[in-house]
Amino acid sequence: MNNSLLFFWLVLYYGGGGAGHVEMITRYKGAFIACLAFICILGFFLFFNQSSKEKVYKVGIIIANEGRFDKVTGFMSGMEELGWHEGENIQYVMADLKKADSNKEQELVGNLIKQKPDLIVTTGARETEMVRGQSRNIPIVFIGIASPAEWGMMQDVHTGEVTGIDNGQLKLIGKRMEVLIHIISHPKTLLVIGDTKALLTETAIQKASASASRLGLNIEIKKVSSNEELRDLLMHIQPGQYSALLPLPGYLLEDAITRSLPILKEKRLFVMGSYPEQVQHGLFAAYGISFVEQGRQAASLTARMLSGHHDTVVRVETPNQIKLSVNQAAIHEIGLVLNEQQRTFVYGSSGEEQK
Repeated sequence: MNNSLLFFWLVLYYGGGGAGHVEMITRYKGAFIACLAFICILGFFLFFNQSSKEKVYKVGIIIANEGRFDKVTGFMSGMEELGWHEGENIQYVMADLKKADSNKEQELVGNLIKQKPDLIVTTGARETEMVRGQSRNIPIVFIGIASPAEWGMMQDVHTGEVTGIDNGQLKLIGKRMEVLIHIISHPKTLLVIGDTKALLTETAIQKASASASRLGLNIEIKKVSSNEELRDLLMHIQPGQYSALLPLPGYLLEDAITRSLPILKEKRLFVMGSYPEQVQHGLFAAYGISFVEQGRQAASLTARMLSGHHDTVVRVETPNQIKLSVNQAAIHEIGLVLNEQQRTFVYGSSGEEQK
């Protein structure tokens, strides 16, 4: 505004008479003061309007597989409910890794980091480790990791740069076995499958073995490292060889189990899954926290981080709600008939499916 006033004065002084115009200004002092007041008010309005515009935060989102899109759906819905509207005060930048090989994955994550987002949201441990491997300068909110302490993330949590939802998958292994006993009458042998590429598989196997011993269950443990290995393992199972299958936490098995449903139904093999969304996709039963709810819960943490709380510790949270979901049509399809006691446990006293 100072430059504008100087220009206005020079025009008056040199535009036609110099000092004569100064005399004119003196003569019309009231009008001149009014003009100056108008210019000042206009300048203040323009400055205030510009400064009051809300900052648009850039948030990167990294998704490793198809199933984890449900986490993003819940996350975006939660952000909307908290007043973060895309295109107004927040902008999302996606890195979809589901069809990329390992080299391409690193490239996609690197390209997202180069866009300098204010914060990155990851949908699991695998994506989080990729970000941490390339940058420690961008705050991270993860949507569902089994035991972040086991991944060595707690130091970053304590510095306020990382937070998220601990989905409790390791702790739920024993509980899933207990639920399974209520659904399957007198189970003989339980097949437990782990992902060899998952960091926590050995820890999960130890917990499964301890829980099976406590519950008096006989288990057989197998490991796979690819969809092909899982398919080959399932194809060689004889009907009745196992009472049920329990997949351990791992990136590979999240989607692979539901994709294997035709084989599982052919073998009439009941599966106790980990997420309600698996049941929605046709799996027989699952006990855990839904991907959508994990996303909603992570939205609250993200809103706090964007509001300036990343300078303090935003603590890792555990699931708000754990539930049993059962696909009645699917269990009937494999010939599993529930007695009255089992139905009460599964569906509640009302006879309706638990939510």
